[in-house]
Amino acid sequence: MPLDPTPITDTYAELRNLRDVLLDTSRHPEGYRWNFWKCETCAMGLLWRLGHPGHWVLPFATDIVDYCRKRLGIAPGDFNDLFLACGYSSHIVTRHMVAAKIDAFLLEVAG
Repeated sequence: MPLDPTPITDTYAELRNLRDVLLDTSRHPEGYRWNFWKCETCAMGLLWRLGHPGHWVLPFATDIVDYCRKRLGIAPGDFNDLFLACGYSSHIVTRHMVAAKIDAFLLEVAG
């Protein structure tokens, strides 16, 4: 499936939905299990799966990062802080930590 990084119309709604799905395991796609250190199972992998139901195979890691950056349309620094390891001080990153970062970002930019 070709990557379509067309920016979504409401970045904040997309981030709120991603946050909600991260926190509610009953909304995770079938077979999804959180692991921050694998693209298939981190927040970017979840974002990919939510936008591509039924497609289990993700693109290469560099492609998925680029896809998610363009799709969300947020500044690279904000994106890195939310989704990449450089935004976290611990080597153990939970889905709750990512959801909290998304909340903080939304409060800062969307009020």
